[in-house]
Amino acid sequence: MAYANGKSAVLMPSESSTSAKAIAIVNRVSKRIIDAAGLQGKLNWQVVVVKSNNRNAFVMPNGKIVVFTGVSSVAKNEAGLAAIIGHEVAHVIAHHQAERMSQVLLAQLSLTIADIVLAASDSKYQPAISAGLGLGAQYGVLLPFSREHESEADHIGLFIMAKAGYDPSEAIGVWERMEAAGGSGPWELLSTHPSDSTRRANIRKWLPEANLYYADRTRSLPASLSEVKLALSEQVSRTALAPTALSPWIEPGYWYQYRNSGRSGQTTYRVARKEKCPVGECLVFSADDGTSRIYTTEGGLVELGTKEGARTRFFPPLRLIKFPLKVGDSWTETVSREDPSGRRQAFRFKTDVLNYESVNVSGKAFMAFKIITSLGGIRYREDWYAPEARTYVRIIIYNEQGHQSAVGELVGYQLSADPAGPMNTD
Repeated sequence: MAYANGKSAVLMPSESSTSAKAIAIVNRVSKRIIDAAGLQGKLNWQVVVVKSNNRNAFVMPNGKIVVFTGVSSVAKNEAGLAAIIGHEVAHVIAHHQAERMSQVLLAQLSLTIADIVLAASDSKYQPAISAGLGLGAQYGVLLPFSREHESEADHIGLFIMAKAGYDPSEAIGVWERMEAAGGSGPWELLSTHPSDSTRRANIRKWLPEANLYYADRTRSLPASLSEVKLALSEQVSRTALAPTALSPWIEPGYWYQYRNSGRSGQTTYRVARKEKCPVGECLVFSADDGTSRIYTTEGGLVELGTKEGARTRFFPPLRLIKFPLKVGDSWTETVSREDPSGRRQAFRFKTDVLNYESVNVSGKAFMAFKIITSLGGIRYREDWYAPEARTYVRIIIYNEQGHQSAVGELVGYQLSADPAGPMNTD
């Protein structure tokens, strides 16, 4: 993500195509975060991008979001920006501005009373004592209170960005880059913010909680942090019973049938043959709509073919699933996509197996592994893999606004000899 420079303090889309793109990204991220936080329509939201080397952003109580262009050096991508804006919007949700003002007024009142008492005692140490009281209020009350707010905003902001469709683990990289850009900084005791290393440690600790919202975007934000801890405990208990799925046994003739949104009718995919490929042995699927797909025997996507004969290839094969499969698995890889013209572009994919749950498809209930794949830290697709069917029973693809752009559901499949599919429950 890059920003343009100019004479005006506010970045304008008319300055250049780069400026217009940068502003569009900030607006898109802000909208997704505001919607996830449930704040749409509740404030007069306005987004302003200011040209400054300041690596910062903030949200005013009236709903104005201010993002400085310098923040791009630590955000790096849209997901990183979502972590920063999510943190700032969390301050609004938690009413930190109002609490902070009350705390400041209380401290000022305490110091005023102390001055009056010292003046009445005619103490020659009044200036020194007053200064000491001021230091004590600043470092003993206000700054620790502010650090508490910052940690709470980090915590809640992680839930918001996850619910908005951004991989919450991307927040760790933001604070790694922040620390690298800012040096060691002041002692944490004398700072209004937790140290970057403390923030990273906290985020790693909170990631399992945030993944509840990444896995289920319909989950409501918690009324209290104890509520989400209870929800996590319940999920951990459920998934502890989840099995491990082994690589399915698939031979030529195996088939499954899908109904895809935006298309009439159904499409049947069938394994036409096995053949040697650059990564070993591959399965060639042909569809009755004239398209084709090639997968490795472990489920890695090698090639997509259109009915006109155009080919899109992936190097190495794109692994949207990885066997043996179990809840908690996570893998990241960079894959080059080669379009039919031969042009290649690299993409960073991260895949997380977040749940084992019942899903109803075409009037049948399947027990399936819920798998989410992000593209550059943004949720790209959700898959439910059911060992019983030896394939995905539901696939949802998302666009850059975070909305569903395509949905596919299984309507038929070849039964396996083992109705539960190859499983390991040890």
